[in-house]
Amino acid sequence: MSKIFQVVKAAVMAAAISVVCLLPPIVHLITGPLGPAIGGYFAGNRMRLSGGQAALVGLFLGVLEGVLTPLLFVRTNLIPDFSTPILVFFGGFVAIYVMVLSGAAAWMGGNSARNESEPEEPTHETDEPAPSESTHDSVDSFVER
Repeated sequence: MSKIFQVVKAAVMAAAISVVCLLPPIVHLITGPLGPAIGGYFAGNRMRLSGGQAALVGLFLGVLEGVLTPLLFVRTNLIPDFSTPILVFFGGFVAIYVMVLSGAAAWMGGNSARNESEPEEPTHETDEPAPSESTHDSVDSFVER
């Protein structure tokens, strides 16, 4: 799978989870602000993102949500009396907030997934037989002496 395709897929996954976090009534007061972090972590974990890929996911989501949020406010007339500088400031704040949360969480999720998949190296501290080996042979050789 192409690295760019993997980043785009992870960004779409993280954005979808962020939007789903806004939907449940009352609970959205907690999950809504944490949505970018929750989405970033799950996307990073699922796609096993590297640090650079996680940063790109954060950048992609930050720019996307930073541009779309003020546009949605203007188009839907939810808050009709906002001036342009306030909308630009609000969009910039949303962009930085989403960028940091989703990028950091995607990095943590990817790092966690990659650490789980690495096999542990066996340690040989002593030359004693492993507990899984049969001890009957050593007892029999001791008895024969």
